[in-house]
Amino acid sequence: MAQKRKRNKKKKWVSWLVMLILLVVAAAVAYLVWDSYFKGKEKKVNDEQQTSEQVEEKEKGEPDEEVVVVQEEDDEKKVVQYEGEDPNKAENLSGAVTYAGVNGDKLMIRVNIDQFLDSGECALSLIRNGSTIYSDTASVVGSAATATCEGFDVPVGQIGGGSVEIKIVVSAGEKTGTISGGADI
Repeated sequence: MAQKRKRNKKKKWVSWLVMLILLVVAAAVAYLVWDSYFKGKEKKVNDEQQTSEQVEEKEKGEPDEEVVVVQEEDDEKKVVQYEGEDPNKAENLSGAVTYAGVNGDKLMIRVNIDQFLDSGECALSLIRNGSTIYSDTASVVGSAATATCEGFDVPVGQIGGGSVEIKIVVSAGEKTGTISGGADI
């Protein structure tokens, strides 16, 4: 029996040692994260102090060339969110059919609009062999940066099987646009 107690004591000692090692590792990781977080802020504060010092030097009569150099450095630091033009400034509305598929007895059509809109209308036309076989309308719903149509749930019994061309005319205010797609039923 004395041996069992020694083994239990050894197990306790080993478990305490493992816990201590884990605690030290966690503290080291926390320090590294904390240090890197505040190191970035310290650099930003130093940059702001240098900029204000350069402005003060300019006010004292320094040449304008130094100020131009500072502005060029600031332009390099700016983060470009995306390339291309702002879709909200486009003349026409644009977007994409994000989902068109059969779910149960309905053809579900979902659309994303590239521009931010808080109101408007989506007019759906399903076309087969050049003729419109179904049409419906839905309201535009705005989200954070884009918009979407409320969605279309078309009964499959009304349109039959086969391929259909999807054409959605989006209108909001003075802007309009056409979003096209297709679906197989």
